[in-house]
Amino acid sequence: MQPLVQVTNNIDLLRNEMNTLAQEKGLNNPDVLEKSRELDQLIYEFLIVKKN
Repeated sequence: MQPLVQVTNNIDLLRNEMNTLAQEKGLNNPDVLEKSRELDQLIYEFLIVKKN
């Protein structure tokens, strides 16, 4: 599991990547949906790290 600061940085990076993809390809594009799932996983990890 990653430290809290690293998880937060990764969330910001992935969110920016997802937003760029969404602007280029549209919200329903499979690549955007995959980034969204990755972001969900990182947010879940963030919540676990923050809880501990």
